[in-house]
Amino acid sequence: MKRLTLVLLCLALLVAALMGIGTRHINDDLYLGFCSGRDTLNGLLGKPDTWSFNTNDEIYVECSWFSYLLYYLAYLKLGHLGPVLIKTVLLSVCLAVLYFRCICLGVPSLPVLVTLILATLSLGPFLLIRGDNFALLYLVLLGTFLTGKTEWGRWRQIGAFIVFVFWINGHGSFSYGFLLIQTRLALEVIAKFWARGLVIARAEGKTQDGSIFFNPVSDSSGPAKSGQIDVTGWFLTAVAAGLALLWFNPYGLMVLRPVRRTMSETFVTNTSLDWLSIPASIYRDGLETASIAFLVFLLCVLVALIIVFMCDGLTCLLRKLISRGAVPIIMELVMAGTLTVLAFRHQRLILLAAFAVVPLSALLMSFAIESAEARFARFLSFVKGRVWNLAALLSGIALVLLSLHFYTALAIRYLPGNPFREDRPIIERLMSFPGYKMEAAEFMKTNSLSGRAFSGWSISIFLLFHHPGVQLFMDCRDSAMYDDDIMKLFLKVLYDSGPNHGQEASAILEQFGIPFVLLDARGSDWNLAVQLMKSKNWLPVYKDEEAVLLVRSDSSVAETFHRTGNLDYFKYDRPETRIMSEALAWLYGKGRIPERLALDMKTIVLHKPEPLLYTLIASAPSIAIRCEDLETKSYLESELSRLSKTNHRIAGGARILESQIVLLRLLSMNRQKCEPRDNDQRFARMMHEQKLNLSELQRKYY
Repeated sequence: MKRLTLVLLCLALLVAALMGIGTRHINDDLYLGFCSGRDTLNGLLGKPDTWSFNTNDEIYVECSWFSYLLYYLAYLKLGHLGPVLIKTVLLSVCLAVLYFRCICLGVPSLPVLVTLILATLSLGPFLLIRGDNFALLYLVLLGTFLTGKTEWGRWRQIGAFIVFVFWINGHGSFSYGFLLIQTRLALEVIAKFWARGLVIARAEGKTQDGSIFFNPVSDSSGPAKSGQIDVTGWFLTAVAAGLALLWFNPYGLMVLRPVRRTMSETFVTNTSLDWLSIPASIYRDGLETASIAFLVFLLCVLVALIIVFMCDGLTCLLRKLISRGAVPIIMELVMAGTLTVLAFRHQRLILLAAFAVVPLSALLMSFAIESAEARFARFLSFVKGRVWNLAALLSGIALVLLSLHFYTALAIRYLPGNPFREDRPIIERLMSFPGYKMEAAEFMKTNSLSGRAFSGWSISIFLLFHHPGVQLFMDCRDSAMYDDDIMKLFLKVLYDSGPNHGQEASAILEQFGIPFVLLDARGSDWNLAVQLMKSKNWLPVYKDEEAVLLVRSDSSVAETFHRTGNLDYFKYDRPETRIMSEALAWLYGKGRIPERLALDMKTIVLHKPEPLLYTLIASAPSIAIRCEDLETKSYLESELSRLSKTNHRIAGGARILESQIVLLRLLSMNRQKCEPRDNDQRFARMMHEQKLNLSELQRKYY
């Protein structure tokens, strides 16, 4: 049964890893990395920044340049599979190395596997595809060399230095690795002086208690052996690491700039969801917070610690820890403690903290098992072999529960019948879920629309990647590249909800000479687009399911539209995109929509329901349904009847529900306007029911 238990735990670890690999992320940082990788291949590494006009030609220091170069090369060679494959390999290597580290500490396989499962579940929600994945590998490898056995000799220092060189070029968290190397040197110096004091104490006939402190095995006696303490080796490693900051990266000391800016420009780090503290995350999301698994993991470690403390006492616990080697254990404590504290400050760092805690946690869990066995030896001798039967049963239950959670929380979102599923391959959605097709960027390139542009937070990087000819007001590099003033202006334009938002946003955009605005067709981006269009300072020239493109109303393009009443000036890939764009331009540019466009839109929704098109149809030939316009009202009711008979629990079915909600809102508004004395709430009740249906689908599938 012991073997069966280990097999079941290995399967549970596999499920946990699959959850981490398949967790849905938009991965906009990855597309930022693609832009960086492309610049590196084009020889632009270390050159003045051209992605934004608000960086004053400052050199963009991409600390993860090597990581993103690998991602970009993998993307060029293998398509969407490449980055996903790198993510999978990095996670697998980290798990293998951590298992090896725990075994070297003398921890049995059972607590090691349990700890790895908890750690993998903890970091899963934060395991995006970005440079952080490489930082996780470097942390695990550097920690392995810093806590390695003395039998490895100088290979520990060589390995630590090589890993640090890669870390400098692979991720901005290299400064933490540098501090770990300096900490190892400091502990080595302390160990040497302590050992020298023990030698003097023995020569004077004083107690030898504490000699075990610097020996890596529990049965050591006498002073530390030659080679156990290597101050010279770690001193040279620390010096070499400092020199590597100057000579082994393409930026020199400028590589420290992003670290300084992130610490000084705190506006985004204090407000971004990515940088929320764990308490703030709990306050915001309750038990649904992404950090809940990490908190459960820490709770399990705390329980193990309490068991050991109650059974054996503090002195015995310290002796057990020290028996594994004092310096390595202190290094494990330093890594686990500092990263756990940092993770509570910024939950994004749970990605690093979860694996940093593993060796120490596995050790404490093994101590807890040993203590429990010693305390309840009589009872265990009575049940004999049934303990492993119970362990196998619990492992099986854990595997089943994890598998069910994997299906309901993850796998179901990739199934063909997902109502929110886009027509994209699974591997593409694993790389970025959801993503952008960026037909809007192709439209801009085809029609030679380039130069300065304002774009929403997530879609901006996709625009940069697909259309390098634009220069953005700001992108998601936030505090690494922009000061607080620019970031505040960006967020004011994007998220302000004041009564004069459209006019104020237009004034800011005009101040910076921005001729184009590309926004997501959903959420706060769409709200901004509506406010800008209502201000009459901006005209929509492109609108599809995911994006809307606006140009200034005083541009030659807008003047041509006002003169001709069409957008034939532009080339569109799809006729339905041209129809939707032109109808939107008519609505906000002229206050009405011509009948010809209304007929075209009715043809489109007959094959593919689209909520916005129904709103536009209802707005023809004026800004709202007229009470005497019985034809439009009859059409909306017939469409509602048709869609209500359509199965919405199929791929793309969410659009059907969203369209029904829009139709019901339009009909309800018309009834309130034209028949104010009629208390019939039928449309309002139906709209409420469909919103509940949509919410149910979102909880289950999205």
